[in-house]
Amino acid sequence: MYNAKTSSSVLMCAWMFLWVGTPNLSAAVLANAAPSPVPPTDDHGYDYYDYYGDYGDACHNWQTNIQQEVHWEIATVGEQMALRCPFSECWDGYTTTWYRKGVPLKLNPPADGIMQSGDAGEQLQFTQVRQEDAGTYTCQMTNGTHTFVGNIQLEATKPPSITPPSMEPVDPPMLRRGVGENATFVCRASYGVVGPATFPQLYWVKNNTFVNNSSRVVLRRTSRTDSDGSLYMNVRLSIYHLQEADFGQYTCIAHTTFGWTSQNATIENDGSVIELRLFEQARKSIAGNPAHWALSIVVLVSIAAMVTLALGIHVRLRQRDDCKALSKEEKPQDAV
Repeated sequence: MYNAKTSSSVLMCAWMFLWVGTPNLSAAVLANAAPSPVPPTDDHGYDYYDYYGDYGDACHNWQTNIQQEVHWEIATVGEQMALRCPFSECWDGYTTTWYRKGVPLKLNPPADGIMQSGDAGEQLQFTQVRQEDAGTYTCQMTNGTHTFVGNIQLEATKPPSITPPSMEPVDPPMLRRGVGENATFVCRASYGVVGPATFPQLYWVKNNTFVNNSSRVVLRRTSRTDSDGSLYMNVRLSIYHLQEADFGQYTCIAHTTFGWTSQNATIENDGSVIELRLFEQARKSIAGNPAHWALSIVVLVSIAAMVTLALGIHVRLRQRDDCKALSKEEKPQDAV
């Protein structure tokens, strides 16, 4: 009984201590804690931007970086956009003059859908970007004592095309070839400006089957993109040592998410080279059989001998006829 009362008293005292002491302990901890950061009220040589970490990193040495770097911007023709002088968030008390391709922009009043905005005129607002707005822009900032210059290269691209690609006729549209010869076609397509969901493709098919590279078939693809963003693609189809299965119609297909277009080309069999094909088959047959090879040599030698004999007989007969004609011409003279 004594021990139970003692334990209860101890627990009661501990509980009272925690209830009374916890607020004071918390207050003491907070009093010794580091104060929350407060922005400086004056500079006194203090770098305000370094204080804020990443923002300060962006503005570190901006006076040097602005004149050493060329900044690139891409705009879509027909849409609104704004050009902002590089590092304009890092300076204060400056005024800005804008140049395009080295010529000062006349922006008061606004012209060509371009106006200057911002507290220091550090922005150019385009109400509707035109293709001719592309080029090099220069912003010159000055506060009466110091002057800094920033350069921006603006590219103006057409909006992504949402129509099927266009194609030129295959060059050439038809070829006449024989077995063993070569054939080449060139297919060209225009896709307009390609967006992220356009997926442009250009390929050849024959008998509803893709034409792929092989030992005798070579596909060579090339492409280029103009300054306005328009994409052009070519695919050259070359078939070497034509076989019977290679003749027929080929189809070049230009395909995107928004539709497809096609152009046809044909290889016709030229029968004038059948003899060449038969000779090639005979040559391969002889080359694969030594007995045929020996027999062919005997046949060729026999043919050569027969031709030589025929020529010899022809010459002898011609000489005999000449002698008879000469003897007839000499008989009257003998009589005299």
